[in-house]
Amino acid sequence: MPTDREKIAAKLKEAREYLGLSQQEVAGAVKLSRSAISLIETAHRGVEALELKALAKLYQQPIGFFTGEEAQTMGDDVTILAKQVAKLSQQDRDELMRFSEYLVLRSKVET
Repeated sequence: MPTDREKIAAKLKEAREYLGLSQQEVAGAVKLSRSAISLIETAHRGVEALELKALAKLYQQPIGFFTGEEAQTMGDDVTILAKQVAKLSQQDRDELMRFSEYLVLRSKVET
């Protein structure tokens, strides 16, 4: 049975890979060495509270998601959409917002 450290390590690695980030990119973003990220992800080193906070912010998840105290609140499809929207220009985001409002209104009429 995996330890808490191993569970956190696995979730951190999964989140990093899901976002398509390298260990080096994560290390630079949270001011750690690449080897520290590697050690954390393999559960050879624990992650400190402030490090976990920084990683959770980078990975766009609540800290509780990594500790197992809070389940992921969004479905995978919503998570993927959010990551795609983050890559859009402000003009495209505005247009997407108008379209989403249209879809919500349309679904209310159809119900």
